[in-house]
Amino acid sequence: KVFFLVLPHIIPDLPVHLLWLDPPIFTMPLFMQLETIADRVVLDSGSCTNLPLFGEKISMLAAKNSCSIVDLNWTRISAWRELLHLEFTTHEEKQLLAATCRVTITYNGLENTYISEKKTQAYYFIFWLATRCSWKFCHKTDHQLLFETVSVDLIEEKKTAFKPGCILRVELKSKAYSYEFHLVNKQEIHVKISSEQKCFIPWIYRLEDDAKGSSLSRELVKKHTSKHFLQTLT
Repeated sequence: KVFFLVLPHIIPDLPVHLLWLDPPIFTMPLFMQLETIADRVVLDSGSCTNLPLFGEKISMLAAKNSCSIVDLNWTRISAWRELLHLEFTTHEEKQLLAATCRVTITYNGLENTYISEKKTQAYYFIFWLATRCSWKFCHKTDHQLLFETVSVDLIEEKKTAFKPGCILRVELKSKAYSYEFHLVNKQEIHVKISSEQKCFIPWIYRLEDDAKGSSLSRELVKKHTSKHFLQTLT
């Protein structure tokens, strides 16, 4: 009945956005009916206990449908992805990033009845980074991910000032340099860069837009599925 109640209210020349916050069951009749008329489907993996299976289903959905797809947890790490893009822009900086041998990601393990997998954003971030740097994945445990040349530690902290599951700190280390990105409040990430010979002046990356919740608004107006998103899922 929901489908036939919604359909008469759709204006033909305006995009249709399907915001599905329940655990996505891609074979559910209502979901299958609504996604066929949607231009963009916005999902939330926060309640998913099996992220690899979720990613597989998203990839299949993207391959067979004309609508674009995004996951809210992907949008929630947009500031972290933009920050690394700013920090590693030149050829020399990208070489330093490629030389990374150890990564530490600290996430907020605050209890929440809705979010069942609090490491989702951390997983998204590190596998996105792995696709950018061509790191080959080897093995996973509860608190560590191993790639051919990089080891990744996942550390849980509980901070009531931040949302459950959010990334609190990222550290990248190579033989030459150490990068630390630390979320100090809802509007600032502090950046520290150092080596054995020198220490650069710390700087601040501001999160005003994301703090106001505009990341969802930006995703709703996009027309295409992010290639980086699909590559991260696979």
